[in-house]
Amino acid sequence: MLHPSKFFEWCAIRTGIDVFEIFDDNLKKRLMNIHPKNFIKSKLELPVYKISVGYETDKGNYKESEKYMILNNSEEQEYDDMWADMFARDYESEHKTSIKNIEVLNVEFVGDAVLQIG
Repeated sequence: MLHPSKFFEWCAIRTGIDVFEIFDDNLKKRLMNIHPKNFIKSKLELPVYKISVGYETDKGNYKESEKYMILNNSEEQEYDDMWADMFARDYESEHKTSIKNIEVLNVEFVGDAVLQIG
């Protein structure tokens, strides 16, 4: 079980979205300092997937590897293939000097990550 103050220490507190996300550091500090008995015990459940990808290296070799993704909530599970493809495209963009032509080979639900708070 995770202590609420640790949870809020590790989180950013988003209070809105305009053109950019808006985060409130003062609210974060207040939440970190609330006594744990003032929180109702709860849990976060997030689906975890293993993604198999194939890609070309910068030297032209073909490789396959496993990556993992965590979705924001279980309602996104019906779009897991779409999220995996977006993940792969982002991964390719971040590593554009070492990989290219990435493709998702398989998307497999592994289980739910469960974090008890309070």
